[in-house]
Amino acid sequence: MSQPSPSTVTPKIPISSVAPNVHPPCSAPYYSELQVGEYICISCDPNQRPAHWEWHRHDAVQVLIFGKGAHCEIRWIEQGEERQEEIAGPHVWVLRAQVAHEVRWLCTAQRTVFYVNPRFVHEVTGRTISESMLLDLNKVERHDILVPQWLRAFSELRKPKTKADEEYRKALGTILVVHFLRVLKKVQGKPSVSITGLPPIIFERIEKLIERRLDSEIPLVEMAAEARMSANNFARRFKASTGMSPHQYHIRQRILKASRYLTSGEYRVSEVGYAVGIQDQSYFSRIFRKWMGCSPRHFARQR
Repeated sequence: MSQPSPSTVTPKIPISSVAPNVHPPCSAPYYSELQVGEYICISCDPNQRPAHWEWHRHDAVQVLIFGKGAHCEIRWIEQGEERQEEIAGPHVWVLRAQVAHEVRWLCTAQRTVFYVNPRFVHEVTGRTISESMLLDLNKVERHDILVPQWLRAFSELRKPKTKADEEYRKALGTILVVHFLRVLKKVQGKPSVSITGLPPIIFERIEKLIERRLDSEIPLVEMAAEARMSANNFARRFKASTGMSPHQYHIRQRILKASRYLTSGEYRVSEVGYAVGIQDQSYFSRIFRKWMGCSPRHFARQR
């Protein structure tokens, strides 16, 4: 079964600063995991190491599960536009067939990829996927309470020992994919939010303010003043842009910074919370686990 050839990656280098890849998106190579007539193919790795999957495409829809402790940077081309996200903690990424993309794994983490026949996707949802989507696994569980159960059952059979185990795992994987696709249909079927997000130039100013102040709290009124808006209007429009409140976004950025410190070994585990302005170590461990799916100490051991 073919896979993009991973190469070692230095965790400190942001994806935007890396030299152009050998394969630009327009000519990224194709990979085909599905056999003729096959609906789903599964690829699992409980210890996906730091690596770079360069620009490539698949003829199948991908449902990629980033497990506990995952820290990745992804880029893909959607409707002619290049998009980029930094992933922290458990997520699921549903990627349309034939979409050029690349992934940088910045630390060791669990990962599972389901390669799904587009015809099967159409049978489940009644339509083709209109847009690739990245979802926090916690939010997926809010839409479908059965997802955690199926995911747990599937995880217990990551390494099947017999043919029967292999068939059972594939059946569980198929059920899991169906649930993810139904959640995707619900999310994409919702009417668009009427509240407009922040203009890009203002959002960039807020991002720079947050970056400068990662080691301290930023009151909502101060962010709103930077955007020259009332606090309520700013909070609504910020959430429309990011899906998070300003406070949640600030916390997320601090946790991402902490995960980079842990990956690089620049700070000891006991020092990282202080480095990002969180003095209460118990609170830091709790929110780190919430965002990353594991404790800071466990995350540091995986680097």
